[in-house]
Amino acid sequence: IAYIEIGTPKIADVDINMELEFDSNNNGSLDVQESKNGNVDQYRNGSSHMTIINTVYFEIRWNPEALQHSEVSRDQDNCYIDIKVSTSNNDVCPDQHALYTWEDQHWCYTIYWPVPPAQGFTFEDASHVCESHGDVLPIMYSEEATQKLADLAYYHLGRGQYFWIGLVCNEDCDTWQWQDGSSFTAFDQYSDAVSNPCSGSKNRYAQSADRVTGTAETKQWYSVDPDHQFNFAVCGRRVLNSRTDYAPSVSPCVRSITELNLWTTDSIIDTTLSTDSITDSTGASPSIESTTLSIGSTTESNNQNSDLPLWLIISIIIGIIFILVCCLGIILMVRRQILSLRAKVVEEQIENNKEITRMQVTTKLNQQPYSHYSDLPGRIEWEIERTLVSIDYNQKIGE
Repeated sequence: IAYIEIGTPKIADVDINMELEFDSNNNGSLDVQESKNGNVDQYRNGSSHMTIINTVYFEIRWNPEALQHSEVSRDQDNCYIDIKVSTSNNDVCPDQHALYTWEDQHWCYTIYWPVPPAQGFTFEDASHVCESHGDVLPIMYSEEATQKLADLAYYHLGRGQYFWIGLVCNEDCDTWQWQDGSSFTAFDQYSDAVSNPCSGSKNRYAQSADRVTGTAETKQWYSVDPDHQFNFAVCGRRVLNSRTDYAPSVSPCVRSITELNLWTTDSIIDTTLSTDSITDSTGASPSIESTTLSIGSTTESNNQNSDLPLWLIISIIIGIIFILVCCLGIILMVRRQILSLRAKVVEEQIENNKEITRMQVTTKLNQQPYSHYSDLPGRIEWEIERTLVSIDYNQKIGE
């Protein structure tokens, strides 16, 4: 019994139930059912299939009935289900780009059409339109990548179409290289048409959008005059699992002709789930990219971690200490200013209180009645003094 739960339950929950059955001939089959859409697909013993389900949450319950000894034949006692979980296309790729995964690489691809009056793309035009959007022409390191790109063009454009790939000639080495500067390595029949040295020809290479049939003719790339115009351009950018991850090694004599815009993300999660009881949780919207039933299959995963150089760590520590010292100095200066302002406020309050006290005393004195003298001389006495002393009090009454 396997129970797998990924994500946080929400309204749009999706239940995927898998049931393993054997018929009378001991041929095993696996039914995968989604609660909303019923039966999704059926898997036969030893076969493989891929399905994509985009959802914020999903759970898988696999409850096969116990098998009798007579029902188990050779090579049918083990069943592995490999589920690759990654963030959704919207979280990884920009708008109008589709996420494609092969081996340990993730790419976001899109298709561009010419803007009138242009009728197509030469090699230079296709390179320019890709670069202007932060992409490059298709860079393929394996047969699987070439097949998936052919399927992409076939599903969107149909048969009989061709598109440029990012192979360019490095005149220093007189060999072919990819536009991101990585070395070109031939693989299978796709790249048999690519011949070195490259300086003798100005041609570039294109790939057919026809679905691969396995013949040498359909699997080869084609040498085409770079001035030839194709109806569309396929462009892509690589999504890196870490900022230190990169494409295959670059030869010392190889010069990068077009800098690859490495659009990075740390949110790609590659998880392999078998029939053991597993519980995993991710914050992003997961997408079941592949569900494979195989006999005796194994899965390997490699994680690359990079350490920061010592000088960078020391510089960061010194910078943090410097920032802390500056912050402490600023805090002390602000505290000193606050104490100074507080002392001034207290002093002004004391002066204001003294002034208020003086005003209150003055007001109180002004409110008291004036003193009147009871021994002032009468008019007769004034006349006597004026006559005898010759003092005219009428003139000096003010004094």
